[in-house]
Amino acid sequence: MHTIIRRGAAALLLCLNAAMALAQQTTVPAALSGNWLKTDGSNQFVIGLYNDVACYQDNVSLITAITGSNDHWQITLAGKRLGLSLKDAHTLILTENGQPQTLKHTRTYNYSYQPIQQPLKQPLFRVGTATVKGYLQLPATAPRNKLQYNYVLISYENVLTGEAEYFPADLDKTGRFNITFPLYKLQKCTLIYNQDKIATFLAQPGSSLLLAVNPDIKVTSPNPDFDLVAQRVAVMGDDADLNNQYQHFLTYRSGLNDTAYTQNITALSQVYSPAKAPQVLIDYIKEEVLYDYAYKRLSDTRNADSAIAQQLYQRYLVPGSPYAVLHDNFYQMAGYYADRLRDGSRSNGMRYSFSTDKMAQRINNDYSRFLSPEFMQPYKAIQKDGALLRNMKDEEIIKTYFNGDKDAAIAFRYLTRKIQDEFFKEQRDSVAYARNAAILKDPAALFAANLYQLLHSSYSEDDLRIPSTYRLNIFKDAAAAATMPWWLVDSLNRQQAIKTASAGLAVKLDSTRIREVNNEADWQAVLKSYRGKVVVISMYNHNFRKENATLGLYNLEKLQALYKGKNVVFLKCIIQRQRSDKMKQLFGYLQLMDSRHQLQNVLYIDRKISAMALMEEDIEGNMAIYGAAGEAHHPAVFAKKHSYKEEGNISLTAELNAVLAGKGRYYESDAAAYFIKDKKHEDYVPGYRNEMLKTWTRRDSAGAYEVYTPKEPDRPDYETGDSVYKQVVFMADSFFVNARLVLHRQPVEKNSNRLFYAGNYGRETKWEDGYRYEFNKPAKLLQLYNKQKKLQRQYRVVMINTDILVLEKL
Repeated sequence: MHTIIRRGAAALLLCLNAAMALAQQTTVPAALSGNWLKTDGSNQFVIGLYNDVACYQDNVSLITAITGSNDHWQITLAGKRLGLSLKDAHTLILTENGQPQTLKHTRTYNYSYQPIQQPLKQPLFRVGTATVKGYLQLPATAPRNKLQYNYVLISYENVLTGEAEYFPADLDKTGRFNITFPLYKLQKCTLIYNQDKIATFLAQPGSSLLLAVNPDIKVTSPNPDFDLVAQRVAVMGDDADLNNQYQHFLTYRSGLNDTAYTQNITALSQVYSPAKAPQVLIDYIKEEVLYDYAYKRLSDTRNADSAIAQQLYQRYLVPGSPYAVLHDNFYQMAGYYADRLRDGSRSNGMRYSFSTDKMAQRINNDYSRFLSPEFMQPYKAIQKDGALLRNMKDEEIIKTYFNGDKDAAIAFRYLTRKIQDEFFKEQRDSVAYARNAAILKDPAALFAANLYQLLHSSYSEDDLRIPSTYRLNIFKDAAAAATMPWWLVDSLNRQQAIKTASAGLAVKLDSTRIREVNNEADWQAVLKSYRGKVVVISMYNHNFRKENATLGLYNLEKLQALYKGKNVVFLKCIIQRQRSDKMKQLFGYLQLMDSRHQLQNVLYIDRKISAMALMEEDIEGNMAIYGAAGEAHHPAVFAKKHSYKEEGNISLTAELNAVLAGKGRYYESDAAAYFIKDKKHEDYVPGYRNEMLKTWTRRDSAGAYEVYTPKEPDRPDYETGDSVYKQVVFMADSFFVNARLVLHRQPVEKNSNRLFYAGNYGRETKWEDGYRYEFNKPAKLLQLYNKQKKLQRQYRVVMINTDILVLEKL
């Protein structure tokens, strides 16, 4: 009896194990994998089956179980149980609640199908949001069979502000994402993964869409039969029919010749007839091709006179439908056309000028409340002494009005020129709007040309493109047509203009918005102000790229939420730019940070400070950590020889948790490893027999702090022009030498091309004095002794690694 019970228990256990194994099976068989579409001619996306995930009924759900075999399966997801049967390699029978439907994984055409004629939502322009959720299929080339990045971005060009918009979203381990973002019209949007534009789709305010993306399907195989095409992107939800038809258009268009407009329109009329596609789609795609082609044609027409431009206008610019204003290229083409026509008109040769008294009045009465005292005080003094300035040299002006601060004088000049530019733009706008009204009779074309003038009237690439409130008022008077969204343009841009000091003017930096860090002494003062807290720095490149900056801030925001209430402070460090567009790049960051409520703990840092050296050991691309005592933390992987694979596994949370737990790594304990270098392997290691001298060149000095780098210069400093350098030399394991390096310009070689000759420099090194040194590791003290073993000087080693040495003179 006991034997029977034991055998029965064993059989039951085997059955339970088998049932559990079946229940845990969620991998979709290869024959079922992919997007499956209706066969009634609509090509509606019904279900998508992938590894562990399914798209069904406007949701992306985890598959909880798959059972079956031999072309018949049962699948469970989100509480639903579906039957799946393969009729052949291209046909699937999907059954739910006893109701079967036949699906294909490629597009099919059905002669009995009648497209649903559904107009676009009204009004065409309105304030709203769109929600996009979806699934990104694992590319075949994905390393280690998993997604490499945990985010996606949705982007579009906002013609109402002239700015590209980026909206990030998390991508979970299975490839799912969900994001809600603002929209103002039917918009062509782009889904970005790892800087690759993997999908293009259409969205309207109020839409809710689901995208299933297979990046391995290329958009390079047009099929004029409107049939048997596997789509890279399949769409469910609102506007799904419009979007799925549009996906086919993107595939088909890839094989068309952009310069053969008439042939293209003929081909599109044959492929997208009213019997196959909704009329809204037909009008939209024809206009997209039209405006793309017309803009290229106008751009290639050199020295066009008014007659030629007028012909182009009549043929390509007069809108054929009310949807013309939805196309981004319509605005670009209308603005470019108006510019060409105005420039070609002999009656438009007027000079633009303004009264300096009027400018002074505007500044004192209107702009002064937005500009800091650092600008207004020298401005009023210079206005008062205007006659004297004509006979003063630049050095004297800087000394008299800016206390000798050259950077303050440069900032003042930039702001003054910016204000002058605004006056010129106001006059140019008024003339342009009047001329546009005379040559553009269609309201849509007139509105588009005026908007292009407002947003793209710049004198140089250094100019801030934010229109002033005065220019917005002029635009509103010229563009206030009842059918055009002038009110939305005014609202969006006016908010931004006010945020950035009314007229889009650069505000003098002050500590309430941003703190300047110009040298190592400033940087150490920052760290001391946060002593007792763990500091995470997030570094931002001097060249503003909105896509990268948006993603960096998005990741930072997630960390801020994760460590809220803990002993951590996050600093946003923007690297100073030493070019003429310095203020433009900085304001790109300030504008973005303000929009994301991140205008706190912002630093504008010089590239010479020691924090920059940590970017050689960056965590997750742009981050580094300082301990509560102000010491730089170094991930363990950088303290030894490592591979790129190891470096890619470093995470900010793991390193930050280690520092918070008192397990930070600070290289000062191994500082002697970097004073000298190994002869044989050129590695920085403590040694006894293989030492040789190690030279450090001073890069910066401020207060008690000196910053050195291991690179010896071969030409003068690009920014300062210095050709004399202080150096320190560590010799063997106990000698410290002060040296001076001088670079001498050599004559031009006879065979050199003088136009491109950068010059060669001779090097003269003089050792000035020497000491014996001792390094006290626990105290991090570098002590220098003379021959009589008397202490002459001592430094605290603030930071040292392979790229930088920071000393504090005590």
